[in-house]
Amino acid sequence: MNVEANKALIRRYIDAVWSTGDLNFAHEVLADTFVDDTAPPGTAADRAGHHQNVTAFRAAFPDAQFRLQDLIAEGDKVVVRWTMQAHHQGSFFGLPPTGKPCTLDGIDIYQVADGKIVAAWHRENLLGLLRQINPENTF
Repeated sequence: MNVEANKALIRRYIDAVWSTGDLNFAHEVLADTFVDDTAPPGTAADRAGHHQNVTAFRAAFPDAQFRLQDLIAEGDKVVVRWTMQAHHQGSFFGLPPTGKPCTLDGIDIYQVADGKIVAAWHRENLLGLLRQINPENTF
């Protein structure tokens, strides 16, 4: 695939999987050998762990919407800078739902081969998110 096709794949992946929770689409586009090099603690770094992570995240933020700020590709890598807006409606990192609106910013790098996502690396401002949803604001 060329870089434009890789960018289109990642755009569809974020829209379908992270903004709507479509695990069937995730299963289609993640390679059997997919590795999440920055999987959350206690989560497997494979497709099953990815699905577990998406399910937990969408339970906490079911109305999450992702806006892509930048989408840059070179070779087999696609870099995405994004912003998520949602309401905290389920448990997240042990915090019970607050209903508070929140924003999360992040940057992801995806590696694509043969039309499938084979690897991912993530950096999100989780501390900023936790500060927004923690009623005690103790983070």
